[in-house]
Amino acid sequence: VFRPLGMEDSTSVDTADSFAGVDESAPGHVDVYGFPVPREEQPDFVAGSGNTVSTAEDMARWLVPHTNGGRSVTGEPFVGVDTLTEALTPSDPAGSYGFGWRHVPGEGRVAHGGALFSHLSYQTVTDDGLGVAVLSNTLTTSYDTTQPLAVGLVDLFEGRSPESPLPYHRIFDVILAGLTLLSIALGVRRLRLAGVWAERHADRPTWKLTCLLY
Repeated sequence: VFRPLGMEDSTSVDTADSFAGVDESAPGHVDVYGFPVPREEQPDFVAGSGNTVSTAEDMARWLVPHTNGGRSVTGEPFVGVDTLTEALTPSDPAGSYGFGWRHVPGEGRVAHGGALFSHLSYQTVTDDGLGVAVLSNTLTTSYDTTQPLAVGLVDLFEGRSPESPLPYHRIFDVILAGLTLLSIALGVRRLRLAGVWAERHADRPTWKLTCLLY
């Protein structure tokens, strides 16, 4: 797939050693309270469905055959139209999933997303022949930030005004920060009251203290 499409900056990683060199080119992050914190990828999770590492330019080369009758960016035949159609045709019992592509109900497009422990990605192809891929090296655990960007780009290219989605990840950050501060405040309060509690129950037998604690 990579060679005929000219995807020179894409690779398949199956071990921690093979992933280490790739991760250095685009260090991963995880979103914590609204701030990207550097995070190394977990070596045990680089194989399987998450073992392909690519770039935005190479992802464009991958999407071109899906919008160009199976031909590559240089016009060379890559896959037959019948094969491409078969790959995009749902084959699961629910009638929504093809060969790696999920049909988005009511939107006339297919899509597929991906995530590692420090990266996010989303790609989509419309029935009108538009392909969009968005890659991010920051994982937001509460909300996929690449999907709304890709959908917004589709809207722009098709002459529509993109919707402004609710910033769910920021709302989650605020809630998480509030719960963290509350937890710290309660912990400090318990520490301050520990001495008072100890003095109050200092003369009680051990068995009574055990009952109070449990």
